[in-house]
Amino acid sequence: MLEESYDNIALLKQFFVAIEKLDYALLRNEDRLFIKDRGDLDVIIRKNDTEYFIKAIKFFVQKNNLNSWILEEHYHGLRIVLNSPNNTFFLKLDLHFSECWKGIVLISANEILKDSYLYQSNIKVISNKHKALIQIMESLLNAINIKSRYEKNVNNYLENHTEDLNNILSRNFGNNFLKSTIVGLKMKDLKSQSKKAKTQIYISFLKRYITF
Repeated sequence: MLEESYDNIALLKQFFVAIEKLDYALLRNEDRLFIKDRGDLDVIIRKNDTEYFIKAIKFFVQKNNLNSWILEEHYHGLRIVLNSPNNTFFLKLDLHFSECWKGIVLISANEILKDSYLYQSNIKVISNKHKALIQIMESLLNAINIKSRYEKNVNNYLENHTEDLNNILSRNFGNNFLKSTIVGLKMKDLKSQSKKAKTQIYISFLKRYITF
């Protein structure tokens, strides 16, 4: 008997058909989506919609004779693995309930999904503004450089659309830190402010959620 064949790209396209009526957005790498060795997807959803995603995934898995299991379950999301019986198809699907750092919600799913858009056919992605914000905050909090593929978008927002970023940055780091440090800062200098940024985000979090 011939071994059943699994076309990775065709299956991935079918996956997006299976979830097209649900409210989601790809967090990154939409331009590298349909490549032969695509092995992971980062998708943001509302936590309340988890049940609907699980149902859609089960339908997709059964229809295509795949295996699936929940690999990890956290407060901030789920990691689900899908693969074919002969292991020619493998997909690690990370469902995020928000964009967060060490348990602190930086951007909610509602905020991100509200501004998401249709990238191509039935594939929804996050806005360029939220892509820039995520990269800026990752650089500030993890002391890392902006990835080269995101530099143009981040520079554009830092130089020309600062006001679009201010509400979320101010909420997470405090208005004083925003005005004194982030505004006017060059992209290459973001990571140098990591120590201050970590202190400020904890202070801001305590002010918002802890009362004495």
